[in-house]
Amino acid sequence: MSDLLVILSEMLPEFNTVYLVIDALDECADLVEVLSILDGMQTWVIEHLHIILTSRRLPEIEEVLSEFTTEVISICESPINKDILLYIAYCLETDRSLAKWPSDIRLLIQNTLSRGADGMCVK
Repeated sequence: MSDLLVILSEMLPEFNTVYLVIDALDECADLVEVLSILDGMQTWVIEHLHIILTSRRLPEIEEVLSEFTTEVISICESPINKDILLYIAYCLETDRSLAKWPSDIRLLIQNTLSRGADGMCVK
């Protein structure tokens, strides 16, 4: 892995702008290794490197990223959560296979999805 990182760090300055996107960092199978890599990338001096990460807010992630994070956008503080809840309710009512289920089961599904969507902070 270290050889690949060396190659990456040497190649990136050849580009005008680079966007590195990592989605669902919190779901990474080897989070410790990825956080270690990201931590090491802080020493790279590459002006036009932009790293975009999506993740639930976990202390171990925030600890590593806090030193070089320039902006945080949290959907937990967004009105989008109401839209998500409405979408879940809509799907439970209109999906043919789900609509057949008793209303108490659909309500249980909706409540479970709302609580379990920790990364979306749905309440």
